[in-house]
Amino acid sequence: MKTILVTGGSGGLGSELVPRLAAAGFCVRVLSRRPAPRQLAAGVEWAQGDLATGEGLAQAVAGVDQIIHAATLPQPFRKATQAFDVTSTERLLRAAEAAGVRDFLYISIIGIERIPFFYYKQKLAAEKLVQQSSLNWSILRAAQFHSFVALLTSTLARLPILLIPTDFHFQTIETGEVAEEIVRGIMAGQNGRWPDLAGPQMMTWGEMAQSWLAARGQKRRVWWLPIPGKVGQGFRAGYNCAPERPSGQVTWEEWLQGEKVA
Repeated sequence: MKTILVTGGSGGLGSELVPRLAAAGFCVRVLSRRPAPRQLAAGVEWAQGDLATGEGLAQAVAGVDQIIHAATLPQPFRKATQAFDVTSTERLLRAAEAAGVRDFLYISIIGIERIPFFYYKQKLAAEKLVQQSSLNWSILRAAQFHSFVALLTSTLARLPILLIPTDFHFQTIETGEVAEEIVRGIMAGQNGRWPDLAGPQMMTWGEMAQSWLAARGQKRRVWWLPIPGKVGQGFRAGYNCAPERPSGQVTWEEWLQGEKVA
């Protein structure tokens, strides 16, 4: 039985991915800084370790056939910790090479080479580390998740006015659909750059915010926040989208109907 280590296994994508991998017949090991829960599902193991320090990584990767590196910076807008994705990926790759791990899949974001956002620069640098490693590597770039844009919107909605860059474009995708594609790719032995994954529709953040408010029965005005420079230009142009290849089936409005996001 193939053993797969999932970093970020208790996060948004990881929590969707781990049970699907286990159901597909893989032995799944979750890497987390937290102690193991009292009960684990069948086919799931737990490895306590810290990507920020390297503590516990040698034990976590021991006996592993493949790593899915889905962990990322918890707070991507804090420049003080922006190097996390690079340092953690480098540390994990070294541990994987020392342990004789064969395959390494890195989860990334569409358009990071075209939008000079500091977090995206780190993701791009981490991709290069993966490609330069001695492992059999794969990279999957996905669009923003529905849940991520919902979280951003709900956070900003706590202010007296909802002030956002309404002209930013997103092509958000449901997290479970990304997890399903990862399982399919692994079972097919897919390598290298996988096709980008994006949702079924491209929308402006202003349109998405209006839908978010309507789903909660709120009537508030959404104010435009201008974002200058190349970062703003990139999101306005939709460089973070893949309109030529819509992949997901669950639309933003459908996802909102099924979610209870504060």
